[in-house]
Amino acid sequence: MDLARGGRKKSHGEFWEESLDFFVENGRLLREIRPECTDEYNVRSILKLLCIKYWAGIFSPIVHGQLRKLGYRIAYVDSMAGSGVTTTKKSDPLSGSCPSVMLSAAKHNCPFDLVIANEINPQKADVLEERIRQKVQTSEELRVFKKNILDASNDIINIIHERRTISYMVIDPEGFKGMNWSALKPLLSCKGDAMITWFEHEALRLRGAALSQKEFPQAKADRQKLDDLFGPETWINATTGPELTAIFINRVLRECGKAAFEKVHIRGPDGKYIVMILFVGNFDNCHKLVKDWRINIENRINSDHGSDISSLLDVKAGRLATLSDPRWSK
Repeated sequence: MDLARGGRKKSHGEFWEESLDFFVENGRLLREIRPECTDEYNVRSILKLLCIKYWAGIFSPIVHGQLRKLGYRIAYVDSMAGSGVTTTKKSDPLSGSCPSVMLSAAKHNCPFDLVIANEINPQKADVLEERIRQKVQTSEELRVFKKNILDASNDIINIIHERRTISYMVIDPEGFKGMNWSALKPLLSCKGDAMITWFEHEALRLRGAALSQKEFPQAKADRQKLDDLFGPETWINATTGPELTAIFINRVLRECGKAAFEKVHIRGPDGKYIVMILFVGNFDNCHKLVKDWRINIENRINSDHGSDISSLLDVKAGRLATLSDPRWSK
């Protein structure tokens, strides 16, 4: 993704033009099916998609080259997959995480053997499956579930364990709704890599509510949620969002057998951050590769181009003729 022909590093302009072409053109293709059913866009959506897709372009060639010859099946699992299309407020369609990862792997001639998608909304799950089967299908097997993450987790694990499998697992919730350790731990413990969308500000808010409003029933529920995600009372002495994030990361590393991690912070217009946390299994150069992923992603999203996605989408859609500011030529 970062290199142009001839091996030179792409400029930010080249990188973002290619990235938006990928998401928008594939989004248009997918939206031809059931155009009324799409997911809601926010300003962080495309940056999340970029993080997820970027690692797929690293993961799939590595496992194809090293593990397929050892008899491993290669799987992609999207535990909260949506409809497969996200539509911006200006009606620009973007391909969602599941089709984007499938298409990215296929582009590298390293398609997944198995794709498992879960979406709790039955209509969106049906539309996602229809879109993939008609417009994307690059894997030998596709399974789509319509369950909450706890029930889906059991089904996913059963399929994964049918035979030797290495997986790229994506867990992309909205806040902490539906998030519980009994569902997350089996998924994060699968052999392979996992990326999770983590709501740092929401974790800190939950901690504050749990400690300051002890007399209310909701505070008890908040404490139970925190105990479940972080471990009993491990969160009490944390006073910042990053401290809570570190507690969660250390629990995953300790209990789920991951060898390394990196995280990318994505800031919203409200100043609040989400954190894309990538956990990887133990393989050659794993620490270097995840570090490179973080550095390259941060370099792109913190560029002038990455900081003004809405203008880039306007140019792509023809609403803005060009970006005349000299910074866009970099």
